[in-house]
Amino acid sequence: MIELIRAAFGAIKGTLVAALIAILVLSNVLAIVSSSFHDLLYGMFSSLPFPELLTDSPRQKQKELRDENEKLKAKNRTLQARRAANAKASRRVAQRVARRTAANLSYNVASIPGEVVPLYGTALILAVTAADVAAGCATVKDVQELARLSGAEDLSLDQNLVCGIEIPTIDQVRESFGDRYFGE
Repeated sequence: MIELIRAAFGAIKGTLVAALIAILVLSNVLAIVSSSFHDLLYGMFSSLPFPELLTDSPRQKQKELRDENEKLKAKNRTLQARRAANAKASRRVAQRVARRTAANLSYNVASIPGEVVPLYGTALILAVTAADVAAGCATVKDVQELARLSGAEDLSLDQNLVCGIEIPTIDQVRESFGDRYFGE
């Protein structure tokens, strides 16, 4: 009788082991191919007091990727808004430079006839040159602003090289060349 019980128990044990192996293989396959089955298993294991079991799970990685994606989207929105604002500001600066350059060229061309008149021409040359220096100084400042808008903070531009230029007075020019050039 004991032999019969042992034989029955051995048969049941073998059947149980075979069934468990079949269930484990089936559950592994289902966890891989079925996201809903995977989510079911994930839910069961997430209630266990061993969170380290789930650190490398695909669902945890998806959550981390989703969180990172949201952060990147928010950062992208901020950068896009900043880029749009910088582009708008850059357009304004470029328009100022273009208008200033056109005005300077007009002053220079318009002053040509007057520059040949003695004394009056010298004063006109000095006035147009002073306007050129002022425009050049404003252009250097605008270039620095464009650089700042594009993220190149330090251009190492010395504004004083342009903005610090001093235009001589008519008297200083007369002293340099003498009265014979001024037709008096």
